[in-house]
Amino acid sequence: MLGVTLNDASNFGNLLALSWGAARSGAIRTEWTRHWRTIIVGGALSPGAYLLFLLALRMAPVAQLAPMREIGTVFGTMLGIGVLKERHGARRLAAAGLICAGIMTLGLWGS
Repeated sequence: MLGVTLNDASNFGNLLALSWGAARSGAIRTEWTRHWRTIIVGGALSPGAYLLFLLALRMAPVAQLAPMREIGTVFGTMLGIGVLKERHGARRLAAAGLICAGIMTLGLWGS
């Protein structure tokens, strides 16, 4: 249960730290109007994914599971290059490849 409490504390800290800037921007109403479905789905799935990770920690060693959480970085890199047309694509893909290699190495030979 410590992981759930830590997740809740992190979310509350983010709420405190980011609400002021978001409220000042005035874009919250516009964003909610345009993307309310995505906001609700994302808000429901994000804690659920963390809880699934905590469940997986009971079934497998942390050395094998923890690096797999970083696969989101790889997906983010691919979306940033492909969808958002971000610069430095080759360097970012190389770094994402290293992350994948690390995950595979720990998955195959980790303790």
